Amino acid sequence: MIRQLVVATFVIALLMTHTTAQAIVLVRDGHPCAVIVIAENAPATLQAAADALQGYIEQMSGARLPIASEAQEVQVPRVLIGSSKGTTDVKDDLSEKRLGYDGCVVRTRGNDLVFLGPRAEGAANGVYWFLEWKLGVHRFGFRDDALVVPRQTTIVIPSFKYVHKPSFDWRASWISSIWPFSAPDGTRMSMLSTEERANQPAYY
Repeated sequence: MIRQLVVATFVIALLMTHTTAQAIVLVRDGHPCAVIVIAENAPATLQAAADALQGYIEQMSGARLPIASEAQEVQVPRVLIGSSKGTTDVKDDLSEKRLGYDGCVVRTRGNDLVFLGPRAEGAANGVYWFLEWKLGVHRFGFRDDALVVPRQTTIVIPSFKYVHKPSFDWRASWISSIWPFSAPDGTRMSMLSTEERANQPAYY
């Protein structure tokens, strides 16, 4: 009898865990199901990250997720990039001691997908990590043909939590401009280095 009770309790616990670990639907059948939210006066770093997430998801699925400011009323699910009114109740430790200069916490929370860090650069790094390791966007070089963006018309994100403190505080990209290779222009190089989560000027 006791053994049956223990087994029943274990099964109920599993069912409750499965129920509370809610997946977030970003895109279904090529139609947007979520909204990207950033602070009203978000720095350029977060605006660029929001644009990148929007752009790559559109390339993948054909769906363009709207980008809204925290001042707008938004229906869930929300993709919260950086600190805003929607993240004030997040209890994660976002200190530099835990995450380093630009580490990140990326997690699901109910119907929200949250990207946070000790500063804006950390939250942005979380977006670029998410694109690579959760959505499968991979860049194998700086040329356009070195970018791999998988096609999928439905994007569902299972419940997860990722905490990252970079092993190196300062990181830079370097590319050879020796013929027959040519380095991209400075603006493009800076953008691509940011996507690779470098935080120092690119060298080439």
